This record gives sequence, C-alpha cells and structure tokens, in this order.
Amino acid sequence: MPEIMNHENMDDINHSDWDLSSEDFDHLAKEDKLEHLAHIFTPTSDGYCYNGITKHPYPFKKNHPDARKLFAVHDSHGTSGRKDPYKIYYDTPEQYQRHRRIRLRPSIIDAFYDRQRMIAESNIEQS
Repeated sequence: MPEIMNHENMDDINHSDWDLSSEDFDHLAKEDKLEHLAHIFTPTSDGYCYNGITKHPYPFKKNHPDARKLFAVHDSHGTSGRKDPYKIYYDTPEQYQRHRRIRLRPSIIDAFYDRQRMIAESNIEQS
C-alpha cells in the first residue's frame, strides 16, 4: 500500500485536519464546508493525491504512476457549485467501503485488483 505523508513531511502543503465526518466539520456553515472541500480536493490546488479518510497527501502527485495503485472515486454530491467532481483517493476499495459505509459491486473490486496485478507484472517486466 502507498504510504501517506504526514504534515511534517509536506512543508509546502497547508490543509486542515478536519475529517469530513467529524463534528467540527458538521457544524460549519455551508460556505465554510465548501471552502474546506475545495482546499483539500481541488485538482488544481497542489496536484497531490489525498487520502479520503485522513486528508493527508500521498508522497506523489495525481499524474505519477503510483497514483494508479490507489482506488479513486469522484465525489459528485453536487453541493460545491462546481461542474467537475472532486477526485478522492483510498488505499483499497475496502477502505472506501468502510469509510462511506457502502457496498461496492464485486466486479468493481475485482477490476481494481486485476489492475493492481497488471501494474505489478509490468513493473517486473521493466526491471
């Protein structure tokens, strides 16, 4: 699994520690929630992949090959006034399921792990 960077490792990254499910976040005004979401998940903000639970950045940007090892979802709640959804990253589909308290179709989970096997095989062939 990719390592998630701590704040200390990312001097140039500035974001809040609020969890989207925390009471602190729930009690914010709608405008403050949207500003917070935009700061964490806006694709053009700093280019890093952020874990959907911890909100900490992974040690690589979205266009890095290691980003393909993550389970990515588009948050399209439609509450931000944006036309493009936020892309949120998780280590695995199971981590996403636990966080959102949902069940994914088995075919989605299988496709993720098939892609992981293909990535691992191509890395072995290249070395």
